[in-house]
Amino acid sequence: MGGKMKVAYCSPDASGIVAWPRLDSSVRSIVTVGTFDGVHRGHQALLKRTVDLARCYSARSVVILFDPRPGFVHQWAHTHHGHDPASTDRDPWVLSSLRERLDYIAEAGIDITLVVRYTMAFSQLSFTTFLGQLISQRLELTPQPSHTLGLHTFVLGKGAAIGRGRKGTAAAITRIAEAFRFFQVDVVDDHGPGWVNIAPLDGTGKERKVRAWSSSHVRSLVMAGQTDQAHEILGHPYTLEGEIVHGDEQGRKLGYPTANLRSAVSGVIPADGVYAGWIADEGPEDDAHCKVTDFALTPATSAVGGHDYTPTHIVRRWPAAISVGSKPTFNGQHRIVEAYAINAGNDLDLYGHRMRFEFSGRVGGMHAFTSTDELIAYMRQMVHECEQADAHGWTDSLTGTQYGQQH
Repeated sequence: MGGKMKVAYCSPDASGIVAWPRLDSSVRSIVTVGTFDGVHRGHQALLKRTVDLARCYSARSVVILFDPRPGFVHQWAHTHHGHDPASTDRDPWVLSSLRERLDYIAEAGIDITLVVRYTMAFSQLSFTTFLGQLISQRLELTPQPSHTLGLHTFVLGKGAAIGRGRKGTAAAITRIAEAFRFFQVDVVDDHGPGWVNIAPLDGTGKERKVRAWSSSHVRSLVMAGQTDQAHEILGHPYTLEGEIVHGDEQGRKLGYPTANLRSAVSGVIPADGVYAGWIADEGPEDDAHCKVTDFALTPATSAVGGHDYTPTHIVRRWPAAISVGSKPTFNGQHRIVEAYAINAGNDLDLYGHRMRFEFSGRVGGMHAFTSTDELIAYMRQMVHECEQADAHGWTDSLTGTQYGQQH
């Protein structure tokens, strides 16, 4: 289909049933599904295959995107008497905001993204019921089934497991497709280079085995400060996103003014240390950017599949030295994420702007110094090392676009 991606928000009813938008019945859909947290190389393989098949069959490419993250919803329900989290409840382990995920999905060339609010009721649907909804659905006051998404091909990863009890594996869904011949299944190798063992995020319990290309592996690496390895799996830098607020201005007094992220950021905060990376300015927080909430509260009833999605506009990007920690030299009590924009001058004013902090690799630790001279010398060294590390930028694995290169 091509053109600007459309987005619709679908909220399940109390029984978990989703009222899918009514799409053009003359066009079939190539559909993939998931949370796409981090949009790593495995996710990218699914997106690329979905777009390629849509072009091959003159169909539309559709992503069914779960939000919030299912793991967060189940954990919340476990500790809150079975209730779903509110939209204002923050997921501490999410890798990327809904906005970031939609940006990447749009860049992949997807035609329509259906954002499904993941609820405990929705989680109890069997995978066969879910598949039935994708094929056809009775609309209110309509005696006959009306084909809604017009499923042609379901694109799944090798490790897919959807529906109640995660019984909807690629093998199980393929068996249904072959038996009833209503749709096809295309299984993508999204595992990456094998499997790895990771420790629980809370530091308790046994290690578990996960795919090398997985959101769980990326979280583990970020928590350990290994953002360079996370970058390899993601195909782009690990990113924190938030608003710039006033800090204690210690950096400015020392000749290195920093931009401080508000504490309520979207993303897992890496281990303490100094990181090479970049900061990207999205403009003032209350600017007239298309925000997710603009369409998130609107039922998915549009005959054309939702609202046009406007990707985030990056005003400017600077190489940066990013600091994560509690400022031990000044007896800090709270962890702070701040960045010094290299070669941007000391008069850069980003207060109130929404920024992305893009982490490349860790270049140094967080230390307590006995004098400001020692601290300044260390800061100078870290800035130099970050500048060297950032010099060549990076190439995005999804689009092939090069970013952050210094001239």
